[in-house]
Amino acid sequence: MKTLKFSYYISLAICIIQLLAHLCAPFGGPLTIWDMMTHGLFEVTTKATAGDRVIFLNHPPYSLNPATKNLQLLNSILAVIYFTSITLCCITPIFYKLSLKTKYKIGIISCGITLFICTIGAILWKYLTKTYLGI
Repeated sequence: MKTLKFSYYISLAICIIQLLAHLCAPFGGPLTIWDMMTHGLFEVTTKATAGDRVIFLNHPPYSLNPATKNLQLLNSILAVIYFTSITLCCITPIFYKLSLKTKYKIGIISCGITLFICTIGAILWKYLTKTYLGI
């Protein structure tokens, strides 16, 4: 039970730091989170001669590709799951009627989901855009 409690507090700290980073970062806030949920969590970047360049998928020539709409939908779904998991982990302390084990497990699992999306989701996103869009 002590390791579960310790893991929960570490998970809670990780999720609070992530949420505060999105809310308090420069050019951040609730509207930025909403924009990330509607337009996607990850960006498509390519190496240009002067450095990295962000490509918008809803502009030609990528908007003509049928895979673009599915990739944007996947990106938005990942963003919704990411921010829902962060919020769920951050509000678990107010669930006073739940048993402690259940509360701890919810916090740890939701933190695991956010970390999974941050790491594996980004790798998957780069692979899918390279495969289907040739970027």
